[in-house]
Amino acid sequence: MRILFLSHYFPPEVNAPAVRTFEHCREWARCGHEVHVVTCVPNHPQGKVYDGHKCRLAMQHETMESICVHRIWTYIAANRGFLKRTLGYVSYMLSASLAVLKLPRPDIIVATSPQFFCACAGFLTSRLLRCPWVFEVRDIWPESIVAVDAHAGDPHHAPHPEADRAIGPDSVLMLDLWAKETGPESIYADMTWMAWTGSAVPSVVQQIWEAVRDGRDAALDLVRERFSAGKRVEGWELDRAARDLIVERGFGEAFVHRTGHSLGVEDHGDGANLDDLECHDTRPLLPGTGFTIEPGIYLPTLGIRSEIDVYLGPGGPEVTTPIQIELDCLQPS
Repeated sequence: MRILFLSHYFPPEVNAPAVRTFEHCREWARCGHEVHVVTCVPNHPQGKVYDGHKCRLAMQHETMESICVHRIWTYIAANRGFLKRTLGYVSYMLSASLAVLKLPRPDIIVATSPQFFCACAGFLTSRLLRCPWVFEVRDIWPESIVAVDAHAGDPHHAPHPEADRAIGPDSVLMLDLWAKETGPESIYADMTWMAWTGSAVPSVVQQIWEAVRDGRDAALDLVRERFSAGKRVEGWELDRAARDLIVERGFGEAFVHRTGHSLGVEDHGDGANLDDLECHDTRPLLPGTGFTIEPGIYLPTLGIRSEIDVYLGPGGPEVTTPIQIELDCLQPS
């Protein structure tokens, strides 16, 4: 099969969309598919073209681990501000749509978000070439998550009036909130707090909570140990520390999400993610950056997640949000 993937970001850029797209395309190529990627000249996040690359009107071609990479001209802009970033996104849509017409006809087109204008390019070219189109939607978030029981078992539950659920007695309650101050360079905080709406936590819920809490602490302990030893730690290693503990407790199959993500001026930042599930993120956690640790167990009837924020400061990892130790009972005995 000939697969055409439209992505604004691609290695050597190291943000989450670039890493995720590369992992997908590499696996498809290993399976024997012919994979083409239409992407920008690497410049993210500073809006400066990487050494060894040039932004040209003519399409540039290279091969990366059997992936055919086609780099197109776009308006180069830093990952801040509205107008210039939008111009960059729109220029990608137009350039990509034209570039696709010069490539071998694909059997299927895949377009990924962020950014949204990739989807527009995918839709337009699929209509022009009359071939199937897949839109991969990522990083669409509500303003907050308030989930009860089964809704808490969905890692990406979004509250909606037509599918809400009353907060009743003897239920698992999840609160996931994220916010930042109003300055242009303000950094997001992101945290999840869990509660039981009865007077006594059932033993099975307590077991799940303890597995999640201890998995969170195992990841935190590892980053502290590596910093004290002067050694680097990669995103996948923290995911693995939490995941191995949760597997040991018997809930590994229900840990269906990565352990954490980078924090920045966007809630999901451009640094390393704590991920050995969706991709094997080998990027190191760098001094001066922040990230979440948020393992979770997600079952059909309930879900439990515990989330803290960590900043890698000069003196070592600093937890910048409260650390929940026990489930709060909202109707104490």
